[in-house]
Formats: sequence, structure tokens, C-alpha cells
Amino acid sequence: MKLLPDTANIPTTAEARSALCSTVEAWERFIATGEFAAQRPRPVIATSWQRCRGSGLDPHAERARVVISRDEIEARLHTENFGLSGRAVLDRMAHTVEGTGHVIVLADKAGRILYSVGHRQIQNRLESINFRPGGAWGEEAAGPNGIGTALALGRPELILGAEHYCAGWQPWACYGAPVYNPGDHSIMGCVDITGPARKAQDEVMALAVSLAHSVEFYLSANLLRRRETLREAFQTLAGRFPDDALLLLDETGNISAANNPARELLALTSPALLRGFKQLYPELSQKAGQCLLSGREAECQVDLYHCIAGAARCVLRPVADQDGRIGCALLFPAGRPVHRSASQAGPRPVASSVEYGFERLIGASSAFRQCVETARLAAADKDHNPVLLTGEAGVGREAIARAIHAGGRLRQRPFIALNCQGLRADRLLAALRAPVKAARRDGPDLGTGVLFLAEIEALGADLQARLARFLAAEAGPAARLIAATGADLALAVAQGRFRADLFHRLNVIGIDVPAIREREADGLCLLEHFMALAAARAGRRTPALAKNARQRLAGYDWPGNITELRGLAARWAVTLKQPVVTLAQLPRHIRGYEEAAAGAGAATMRSVEDALIRKTLAEMNGNVSKTARALGINRSTIYRHGHRHGRPRSNA
Repeated sequence: MKLLPDTANIPTTAEARSALCSTVEAWERFIATGEFAAQRPRPVIATSWQRCRGSGLDPHAERARVVISRDEIEARLHTENFGLSGRAVLDRMAHTVEGTGHVIVLADKAGRILYSVGHRQIQNRLESINFRPGGAWGEEAAGPNGIGTALALGRPELILGAEHYCAGWQPWACYGAPVYNPGDHSIMGCVDITGPARKAQDEVMALAVSLAHSVEFYLSANLLRRRETLREAFQTLAGRFPDDALLLLDETGNISAANNPARELLALTSPALLRGFKQLYPELSQKAGQCLLSGREAECQVDLYHCIAGAARCVLRPVADQDGRIGCALLFPAGRPVHRSASQAGPRPVASSVEYGFERLIGASSAFRQCVETARLAAADKDHNPVLLTGEAGVGREAIARAIHAGGRLRQRPFIALNCQGLRADRLLAALRAPVKAARRDGPDLGTGVLFLAEIEALGADLQARLARFLAAEAGPAARLIAATGADLALAVAQGRFRADLFHRLNVIGIDVPAIREREADGLCLLEHFMALAAARAGRRTPALAKNARQRLAGYDWPGNITELRGLAARWAVTLKQPVVTLAQLPRHIRGYEEAAAGAGAATMRSVEDALIRKTLAEMNGNVSKTARALGINRSTIYRHGHRHGRPRSNA
């Protein structure tokens, strides 16, 4: 297979093998001294090692962190176009690659693995280093590897053996290729093929690139098909309910279509407001997402604090096509609000003090109580100074932010949350300017109360500059800014990836939210709390923890933090058949298990490559041009394969 031009700098496996001994020597010297002698790895690896050492990454690490829960992964695989498309491509390859001694994974743009197929025994071995769904393999978290390095460079990359900074990954060869959004050409994620370093082959890199292009092909086709399906669904519903306000959301929660009654009822009177629907109505967006996941019709009452002193009844209906649920229709019968009494009138907060107050934050450890005490002081701050929340994924940074909002003087104003991953400039500027304009127009009691910016480290340089200018010139009592990050912003400043002036403007009140492993006995306490909540929602009695299960859980470090605790409680509420959780009911990675020995794969990657072309050619009815576009290869490559497997149908 012919590689794309941007793979020109990747060494062949023969070149990489010949340099392997010198790379091992270079790694040992660098780990010991922080310096390179005559023996140096290739420049991209040397630069990455230096970043790893500067950030304090452990070169002797044996396991990557797990940062997202199984529930979140399942949601993304079944509702997001990237997850659906990537899973479809990997599933096509699953049976073919089973005997090759390799594993194929799909990761998102943050380097978090979402899906994995391939050789079962190799998968078992890779699970021991958390190279599995949920694992964090961005370069900043795991050093150079096929996922993180391909994403960081924006091009396909091979990382072989000792080129990995962390010793735990050095037995492996990783071939990564980024997947680009067909719409705006931004990076959506990565396809990686990993196998034993001693079995490295040039064909694997070509296959990884082809698979990435196949995902892009699926993304493009799915996007067009889904848009047409949603358009038809909207027309059908508009015809059936001509008097109702109607809103149609796609699987990402963005508005696909809206009739005039819905625009008027929800005050979505401009394109910017339509794009900002999730920020304007976060609770309604959350309920729509739940409806999409469950596949069941639901009903709720919507607070219309953005437009009138009232509420409206809303019926939520999932919209599906042949591959599953792709959107959610929101129907407001007759498009009329249900007005509250005069004593209830007026703007209401998105987050009430009852639902999000400090009393809802559970934990007795000294580290957590110190965090909560600082947050209480921040809530009482009359000047509404910016707050910077730091901590690992899943520790509850947003819960702390909501408690500050609910416990402060701005509690009667909305809490608006934005994630800075992929955030567009117009959305950020609209969220920053809207509260200031509202306060000037309507008085100090209206406008945003708290603007919460999650993953602040993901802001691009342009948006960092705009936010810094806003905080310097425009910020005032109309809104309070709370930012959250899982990254070391001070290090990002030192490396030139984050503006120093913005960091200091955000870090007026810094709060470090501790991980569960740092919170003494809080893990079990929180688990039992979530078990009680999950059991109540399921209409079941709260199960007890058997002694052996409790002992094992007490020694577990909960890498997924609160997200993992919630997911485990929800799992037992659905699957547990007896009233006691025993050791056998614990997930395999908690109770421990023996890894299966890896067997030698009989099939070669060449046969896998052939199989992929045969499958795609059959799906395209023998059309060589369409097959080449789908796989991102030249037509001549397909004709060469045709000599081995019978000539494909020629076409213009």
C-alpha cells in the first residue's frame, strides 16, 4: 500500500530495528542523566522525551491512567458520529485481525481509548497496562505512543519499542493515524494498531492509515444521511403537530431544526442563540440526552427564565434511523407557557441551592474538607473573583463550581457551563458578552451568574487572548468566571502553551480538588451513597457489601474517581440479583485476574490488508475508484491486489 505524503518521515521497520540497540542505550542514559550522548533517538522522539522529563512523567510507569467510565464510553459509541463510525470500521476488521497478533483501537482527540478489537490474548496483555477502553494515552499522559504522538503531530506515526518513554510500553510497536472531521478538517481522534515490537511490519502503518480514512468515509456518509433523516423527521412531526412548538436536536445536542413557535417560546431569536441552546437550557439539554440514550419518550417542565416568568410542558421523543437513535424531538404542546403565580415570578436559577449546595458534597477526609472550606470562602467572596479548579478527570470539579454558585450571592442567576474542547470563538464571546449586556439593559439581577469553563487548557491561542482581554477590560459583577482543568497550567505557561497573564487572572482563588485515592476512606462512603441513590431510582433495596468485597474495594485507588464510583453503583442497580455484593460481583480489573499468555499469530498483516480491500471492494460493487477513496489509497494498489485475488471491475 502506498503511504500518504505526510508519512514520509516515518522510518521503515527495518530502519527502526537497526537503530533499536542505540535507542535503548540512549533511553537508559537519558533516564539516568537527562542528557543525550552520541547516541540519540530520532528528533521527534528526543523532543518528546524532553517534554516528558520536564513534566515529571514517570519513565518506569507500568500502567496508564483510566479516565473515563464504561457508561460514558458506551454513550459515545452509540450516540456520537465519531464513535458510531469508528466502531463500524473496527467491527468490520475484528474477525480478520483476530489471528494476527495485533490489536486495533479507536481513541478520541484527547487520546482516550473508546473501542478495541483484535487478538484476544494480546488484548489481555495490553489491558495490564490499561491500553483498553477508558485508558488515557495522550502524549502528555503517557509519553510518545501511537495514539498520543499521532494526535500531537497531526500525522501518522510509528513508535517502536524503546522509543516509548515509559518502560511499561516498550515491548510494543504502535502505529497511529489521526482521523479528520470531513466538515472542518479538525482532528476528531485516532486509529492505532499495536502489536509486539518484535513483529513490526511496514504494512501495518499502511493499514492504520487506510482504517483512519475508512472512518472518515463513514463519518461523511453518516453525516449526510443523518441530516436527511432528521429533516424528514422534522417535516413529519411538523405536519402531525402544526400548533405545537417543535425543536429537533441531533445526537450531539445541537439544534437541527426549529419552527417559529419554538423560537419565540424559547427566545431563540438569532442564529447565535440557536447555536447556544445547550448553554441557555442546560437542564433541558441533559434531559434530551437522557431520552436519546434510553430510547423512551419522556415528559418534563422547562423553566423559561431566559424569556418570561413561566414554565412550559415539554414532551421528548427520540428519533432513530437504521443504525440507532440519531436525535431527539422536543414538542411543547400548543407552544404556550404555564405561568407561575406572582409570588413565584421572576428569573430562577438553573442550579438551586437545594440541588447543588455544599451540603451535597460528601466526604470526611481532611484533603476534601480543606477543598470544600476554600470553596465556601470563594462563594462568600463579594467581589466574585475568578476561581480555578484543578484536579483529575472525574473528581467533581463541576460539582464544586455549582456549589460555589448555589452558595453565593449570584445564586438567583443561571449557571452556564462550556467545555473548551473544540469551543468556537462565537460561543465563547456570546457567553462572555451576554451577561454584561443583560445587566446593562435589565439591571443587576439578570444575566449569567456563573460562567463555568471546563478543560480551560484546551483553549486555542486566539481564544486565550480574547478571554484575557475580556477579564482585563470587561468583567464585572454581571458574571463570575470559574475555570477547571486537569492539566498543570503552570507547566503549560512555562512551555509556552498557555498565556501567563490569563493563568494569573484565572488563578485568583485556586482550589485543588483531590482524587479519591487521596481522600482516605471517602471512596467507600461515596460508593455506598451512590449505591443508595441508584437503587432508589431502580426501585430496589440498597445492596450490602460483603466483607471480602469491602476489603478489596478499600484497597482500590479508583483511577476513574467519582465517575467510576457512580458507574459501578449504576451497574449493580441493574445487574445485581442478590442483596449482597460479593467479591465475584466486582469488575475484573478490581478483583484481579491472571493474564493469558500471548500466542503467536499465524496470519500476517498482508492478509489483513488484502481482506480489507476485498471487503471494501465488495461493498462498493467492484468500483475501484470508490474503494480507493474510501480507503485513502491509490487505484494502482487495488489493481496490484487484483493480481492475487482476481481482477476487480474496471471503471472510469
